[in-house]
Amino acid sequence: MRRDNHLRIRTWAKVWAFVTVLLYAKEAWVSGSHSIRFLEPNFFYEYEEGVRKAFISDDQAASYFSRKRMRSTRVFMAALPLFTRFFDEAQQHGIALGTLQLRTLRQRELHGEVAKSATDLVRAEGHTPRLLALNLNAGDKDNYDSNRLIVKLEKDLNSDQASWLFTRVQDLRFAKIAKREAEIAAISEEAAKCWKPGVAATKISKNFALCVGFTDEIRPENEAPFRTQVEALITEIHPAIEKAFRDVSQLKGFFSGDAQRLISVEDKLRKKPTEVELAGLCNPYGPLLDDLGMRTAVYVGGLKVTLLFTIKDRWGGQPSDPQPTMALSQWLEQLGDGPTKNRSAR
Repeated sequence: MRRDNHLRIRTWAKVWAFVTVLLYAKEAWVSGSHSIRFLEPNFFYEYEEGVRKAFISDDQAASYFSRKRMRSTRVFMAALPLFTRFFDEAQQHGIALGTLQLRTLRQRELHGEVAKSATDLVRAEGHTPRLLALNLNAGDKDNYDSNRLIVKLEKDLNSDQASWLFTRVQDLRFAKIAKREAEIAAISEEAAKCWKPGVAATKISKNFALCVGFTDEIRPENEAPFRTQVEALITEIHPAIEKAFRDVSQLKGFFSGDAQRLISVEDKLRKKPTEVELAGLCNPYGPLLDDLGMRTAVYVGGLKVTLLFTIKDRWGGQPSDPQPTMALSQWLEQLGDGPTKNRSAR
């Protein structure tokens, strides 16, 4: 009996100690995801995994997700030769996979359904070129992470080509390339840190600021060709936007409230921001409204076009504050569907 009481006391002591730790640690369970999208000249590679983990502080959570991002980048860098081999073999099988012109991409294909079987890759009727979103976890029913390879198909596939492609890409799934520890160890953190979080080009005008770009992770050596695409779009649409914003009658259709109260970002900040600073102020990640001003954004293919508006006072303080309308978004989308897009669509 004495031994039983002693064990019971020890058990309750352990439980109380555990409860005390939970009470004072102030842990917070986070349910979210770790996701990353890499962009190469001829493909997108996406990976997302669910995360449910307890963190004591925001700093601890930020550190955890930062390490996850670093690990994912090194895994992908180590696997780049595998992707080169895949594209070479595809060409040998007569499969035409082209380079990406971001402006010409279709959003419904970028974010649409993934191909779940080889049959999904064959279309009796359809348009080419087109994007193919390939599910890299199709062969692993126990894996619930999202993993896609998006490529540009220049001509339709026959059934044999579709079968080879659908089977071959399974070798590129993240769960598999993440096991190549020797190759991953050869990639330094310094090299992984050199990756760039997209490309952006900006313009400041009298009553708006314009930003065109994307936020996919790219290698430094790929920045120049992608920047050329970004700058081609902003160079084309900026003069048209400036002209429209000088037209008082057109502004009335673009805004509710008093659009004459719009001022330049430079006047608002009392200094001219650098391009990097302005790209950050346009904030492609959101929100649309903050202490600085209001934004409206549309996608032109794979590029995001953001307009930033500022007024002298805090936005939302007066009923007459200008509010962007749906007409402005629709006009921007139509403007983006212009001559550069038409010339490079095929």
